[in-house]
Amino acid sequence: MFKHKVLSSALAISVGVSDAFSFGNVSDPSPSNVNASDPNHFDQTSVTNSLNAQIARSAHGVYKGGKGVLVRTPDFFSGGGNVVVPATFWVNDIRTPNQLYPAGHSTGGGGNPWCPHGNTDGYYDLGWSKCDFPTTGPWKYAVVAAVIGDDGIKELMGTQAYNTIQDAGWDHGVFYPYDANSGDKRCRNLASSSGFDCPGYWVPYQGNPSPDSNQKGAGFFKMGNPYKGGGGGGAGCHFDTNSHAIDQTDAYQGKENLVANADCQCNSFFQNDWSKWVDNWISNTQEKPGFSQRSWLAGNPQKRAPAWGLDTAICWMTNPRDMINLQNALWDSHTRWLNGMAPQFSNDNPMPYWGWNEVPVTKDIIDKPQWWDAVMIKLPPWIDSASKLGGTEQKELEADLKTWENQRKIVPGSNNAGNRPGSYIVFVREYQSGKDYQRQFFCENWSSPRGWYKIHSMPATNTQGGACYIDKSQSSVVV
Repeated sequence: MFKHKVLSSALAISVGVSDAFSFGNVSDPSPSNVNASDPNHFDQTSVTNSLNAQIARSAHGVYKGGKGVLVRTPDFFSGGGNVVVPATFWVNDIRTPNQLYPAGHSTGGGGNPWCPHGNTDGYYDLGWSKCDFPTTGPWKYAVVAAVIGDDGIKELMGTQAYNTIQDAGWDHGVFYPYDANSGDKRCRNLASSSGFDCPGYWVPYQGNPSPDSNQKGAGFFKMGNPYKGGGGGGAGCHFDTNSHAIDQTDAYQGKENLVANADCQCNSFFQNDWSKWVDNWISNTQEKPGFSQRSWLAGNPQKRAPAWGLDTAICWMTNPRDMINLQNALWDSHTRWLNGMAPQFSNDNPMPYWGWNEVPVTKDIIDKPQWWDAVMIKLPPWIDSASKLGGTEQKELEADLKTWENQRKIVPGSNNAGNRPGSYIVFVREYQSGKDYQRQFFCENWSSPRGWYKIHSMPATNTQGGACYIDKSQSSVVV
C-alpha cells in the first residue's frame, strides 16, 4: 500500500548558469519574475514537499542533494512486450529544459518531438513526420505522466542499491544522458554467441545481418548493468531499423572512441570532464559505412546535426552522476552541435530542446500505478500555472486526463486520493534560474475548460499533510 510521506525539511534549490541558446535572432525569453525557489509560493502538500526534496539540487558538488525521481510518459511500449521501457531521471542538478518526452496528446500526433519542421532536418526529407500543430509542435502543451519516488525506485533497483546510489563508484544501472531509443533501437551484445541481438535481426561479429523474428533487441532483456550482474536491458549500440545495420557513431580522440566496448558503454576516459566527450563527438565524427548522408559535424561548424543525430551517438553510463555531467555538457554546447531544424527553433517556439534522458527500467513495475507517488501534469517552460496555458492547450490537457481516466490510471474523487490508481495528482513547473532550467512540484486549484474535471488543492499545515486530487463533481470536500 502506498503511504504518503511527511517532509519536515525545507526545499532548497540553488542557482547555476549555462550558456543561452540562440539561433540567429532567437534567444531565451526573460525568466519569470516568480521566486520559484520559495516553497511557499505555490500550495504544497506532504507529497509535493517530499518530491521536491527528492529532486533538490546539491549546493556543494554534483548529485549530493536529493537522490532523484523517475518520470514516465505513456508511449507505444506501454501495451507491448518489452521487458524494459524508457523512464527519465529527474534531479535539479540537471539543467536542461523539457525534461519529459512530449508524447501522449489525445489527437495522436501532438506529441511528436520532431515538430515543428519544414519537412527537412537539414539532411533528410521529413515528409513522413506529421505535425498536428505545425507552428509550435508539442512544446506549449502540458504533459500528463507518472512520477515514481523512493519506494518505487527501491522496488526497481533494490533497497541496498538505492540507498547507496550517490556513493562514488556506484555502477549498477544503465543511464543514457539523452534520447536514445533504448527500448526499440538498441542491440544487445551477446559475446558468447559472437553477435548482436538486434530488433528483428541477428548481426554476427563477422558476416552480414540476417532477419530473425526471435531477435528483439536490448529492450527485451532485464534491466541493470550487464557487467554487474544485471541483464543489460536497453544497453547496447544503436541500430538503424531501415538499413538493418548498427549505426552507432564513432569519434576518436587519439585512440579513445566515444564508446568503450561492443556494448556501446560510454568511455570512462572522459569521466573527469565529460565536456571532452562532447568536443570529441563534434570535432571527430565518423559515421558507419552506408551512412554517408549523415555528413554533420566532423569539425565543420557549418554542418551542425539534427536533434536525432545525437540518438545514434549517445552511449550509456552506469550511474546518475556521470549521466548528469554529460547531459549538462551536451546542453552547455548545444549551440555548437544542434542545427535547430527538427524541431525548429523560432520566436514562436524558442526552446524545443530534447532535454530528457533515458533510463531503461522494468516495464512490469514502472507501469503499475501502485508504485507511482502520483500522476503529474508537467507544464511547459515558463508557464507557472495551468490557468496560463492557452485555450487549446487547456482543452488538450482535459482530453489527456480523460484518456488516463478511461485507462483507469486516474480514478477521480476525494475518496480515492489515498489509492493507487487513484485521484492524487500534482503539477510541475519548469522555471528558468539564471540560464539553467529547474523543476518544482506544486498543487493548485484548476477547472478544466469544458467542465469535465476540477483539481483541488488542500495545502499542508503543521499537523496535516494536505492533498491534491482530481474530481469530476462540483460538491464540496469533507475533510
